[in-house]
Amino acid sequence: MSQQIALNILDQMGGRGRIATMLGTKRFFSYDDGVAFSFSNKKRSAPNQVKITLDPSDTYTMTFLRVSRNGDFKEKGRFTRIYADQLVEIFERQTGLFLSL
Repeated sequence: MSQQIALNILDQMGGRGRIATMLGTKRFFSYDDGVAFSFSNKKRSAPNQVKITLDPSDTYTMTFLRVSRNGDFKEKGRFTRIYADQLVEIFERQTGLFLSL
């Protein structure tokens, strides 16, 4: 079941292929209730990882992190009660990266 939730979230954001192409993401991690993936971000203060979880209310929580090479991380933002049609907009606004041309 966890893989299906992860795939649904990625589909709602344009699909795994589009995300991989637009962001250079190579690895996606599925969880029982969501998905996470890392991406390059040249802005040093901007997030380079996101975790999206499905909540019992059928909305999502998006957590943005900045992870350093030595494994240190800092939470850069957390958004709750996000609907599927808001995932891309919030991702693009928080990262400065785009998932479509």
